[in-house]
Amino acid sequence: MKYSMIFLLSLAVCTPSVVQAETNDQEIQQIKQEVERLKDEIGSLKQQLNQPTESTRNLNINHDANRTQWGCYLDDVKAGSFYGTGSSEAEARGKTLQKCSDRGGACFEVEVKCSQSK
Repeated sequence: MKYSMIFLLSLAVCTPSVVQAETNDQEIQQIKQEVERLKDEIGSLKQQLNQPTESTRNLNINHDANRTQWGCYLDDVKAGSFYGTGSSEAEARGKTLQKCSDRGGACFEVEVKCSQSK
């Protein structure tokens, strides 16, 4: 009788952990499936982001049309005239001075004249 009681108690204690282990395995499997589904969905969304739409194409065209362009020039007696363009005044000024320097001119930033166009 003692042994029967011990057996029944040990069975009662062990059974919930076995059932719980099976439940945990099922939950883990469901989570793995959900993760795979989400990975697929992320891949699909990445592809959609990389494909330009009609509205983004129009935005790019309009952006280029409204982009401001800078132009700078420098006249050097020794090396001649130089012209540089860029999307900012600093870029255009730098290109102009670089061209002058490449030809061995006396290039002073103060002498560079810049203007902006659309």
